[in-house]
Amino acid sequence: AKVKGKVNNQYSLDEKDGNLRAATSSYKENGDFKNNNLFVLDSSLNEIGRVSNFAKDEEIKAVRYVKNTAYVITYKNTDPLFVIDLSNAKKPKIKGSVKISGFSTMLIPVDKNTLLGIGYNTTGNEENGMKLAVFDVSGNPKVTDEKSFKYYYSEAMSDPKALLVNEKKGVFSIPYDHSDNNYFSEKSIEYYGGVLNFKVKNGKITELNNIKSEKLESVYRCVYIGDTIYMLGEYDEIADCVKYK
Repeated sequence: AKVKGKVNNQYSLDEKDGNLRAATSSYKENGDFKNNNLFVLDSSLNEIGRVSNFAKDEEIKAVRYVKNTAYVITYKNTDPLFVIDLSNAKKPKIKGSVKISGFSTMLIPVDKNTLLGIGYNTTGNEENGMKLAVFDVSGNPKVTDEKSFKYYYSEAMSDPKALLVNEKKGVFSIPYDHSDNNYFSEKSIEYYGGVLNFKVKNGKITELNNIKSEKLESVYRCVYIGDTIYMLGEYDEIADCVKYK
């Protein structure tokens, strides 16, 4: 089968009840963004439903399917979250949307009514750090909290394997490096790596602690054993470890 546009990553595709759901972005001949689509194909890959031409002049940055709902983030200057109802595979429809500055590149279900977004903080069209956002999707979607971290970058913004979740403690941990990518900046920016620990509860982000590594300028992954978090660099043959606080 053939559908219009291209997928963002593996999360753009999903299978449920023998149907394939595919969220795609379409582009103009000059490479500019055109619009976005969500197609539903049956087990023979025949198209049975679609939502098309939404978020014109933007592109998909993140998708997450939860049962019969698709959550789609698109971006150009703002970050709209679209909630798409797929309960009727032949007639999918957009239930609602909400806008926020910056854009999320990963969506994590926290509970049945809450999504956590991890992505980029932006000023105008410039990316200048990491952003966390919490969305209430119990009805018409809304943003309940957001936190920005200037000059922070994390592998978790592009690779879901970098996000660490301690389900027992209910803690999210994100490895990061802190640096200014603007080499022409006259300001002196400190370079260091670390791990950001936080919780999401009642629609709010609570930062527990921000652990700076004493050994690593960039932390690529983090793992925990018991009450100890180990910070790992991408190429370094050393690890740094600290206790949960």
